[in-house]
Amino acid sequence: MTVAGRALRANLNNPQVPLTSANLVEWLTGGPVKAGVLVSENRVWGLSAWFRGVTLLASTMAAIPLPVRDRKTRKPVEITTILDDPNPRQTPFEFRQTLIAHAVNHGTAYALKEGIPGYARKAWPIHPSRVRPVEVARTDYNPEGLVYIVLNPDGTYGEVTSSQLFRLPYMSLNGITGVSPLQMMRESFGVAIAAEDEAGRFYGQGSRIGGVLQTDNELDETVIARTQARWSQRTAGPANAGKVVVLDSGLKFQQIGLSPADAQLMESRKFGVVEISRILGLPPHLLGDVERSTSWGTGIEAQVNGLIRFTLRGWLTGMEQRFNWQLLPGGRKYGPWECEHDLHNLGRGDLAAMAQWYHQALTDGWLTRNEVRSDEGREPINGLDEPLVPSNLTLVLANGEVQPLSAAALKPADPKNPDPNDPNEGAKDGNDGDATED
Repeated sequence: MTVAGRALRANLNNPQVPLTSANLVEWLTGGPVKAGVLVSENRVWGLSAWFRGVTLLASTMAAIPLPVRDRKTRKPVEITTILDDPNPRQTPFEFRQTLIAHAVNHGTAYALKEGIPGYARKAWPIHPSRVRPVEVARTDYNPEGLVYIVLNPDGTYGEVTSSQLFRLPYMSLNGITGVSPLQMMRESFGVAIAAEDEAGRFYGQGSRIGGVLQTDNELDETVIARTQARWSQRTAGPANAGKVVVLDSGLKFQQIGLSPADAQLMESRKFGVVEISRILGLPPHLLGDVERSTSWGTGIEAQVNGLIRFTLRGWLTGMEQRFNWQLLPGGRKYGPWECEHDLHNLGRGDLAAMAQWYHQALTDGWLTRNEVRSDEGREPINGLDEPLVPSNLTLVLANGEVQPLSAAALKPADPKNPDPNDPNEGAKDGNDGDATED
């Protein structure tokens, strides 16, 4: 039996059970939960809170700039990399968005690589349900000790290694696959799905009524139908809003509110939003639950800082390391490049805060005016590449001498044009200035 065949049977607990469609469905989805519903990827995507949460995470992280720089000089790489052009079907934003959505749902994202080992030219996302990792003996060719069984579009199975497959796990318990919320949180999803189904049946059967007209007199069907028609004619529609209705024949109107069962149903649907926000690490107000105020502080800056620190940071760090190791040339040991997310523009909504941040960066001298213009998408201007330094700053040397700190002092020395006033210039190339001719 091939590695693919052994892997598929190993993933079913009982090797004697045939691989029927029903068994595969139960294996992939986990089968029904205690709430009596089937939890599958499509059903979970049908929950508005989950759809909003996953798209929020995937779109936000995919939109963060991901520049590729030289490891030593930290200068941006000027040639096109695989992160700039992942494949002919997708833009860089779409490529990362797909990977993150797969990782959030299934715990692991995969992409088939094209190119030679150590230099991937293209990467094609593949749905995690089509990939199964299998542990094998570690070798120099396969130091990871994993073979991936991939279901091809034509229904056949192929075997690839990490040199041909990109893998992005998140919080793995075995060092191979990431924890899948669709599997680990099935009971929570089941409650939310059951509440949605019950709400659909409730409104579909027309069980919700606004009130009743009652009387102690006995009415025949004709009178009932005529009275109901007159009531609807006088009360229905925006034109009748706020009008006073006169009741005759001993009729009385009694308004009907939500029953305890109806109120419990509405509350259970809200609880599903809270559960999903907890699973995704997002505050409920980002999923549309505006009844609860955020505990991350007020203002966009405080909320963005909380989102970055407590939710996005782990995802972004994991992606950076996997991109550096598996997609950029050279891998983890010999790669000359590395990527790093640029987070400072994530809070651009607060213009006053951005202006103050730029002002401090310029006056403290750790950003130049042209660097600020570049961040704002503007062309550089000649003469704005020098850092600004306040005139009252001083530099204390190791011997205790105090020197004024100026922009000229921050300029790197030019070996072609040495400073004649520099006492160290005479000691270049091992000459201490005191040597005599032979």
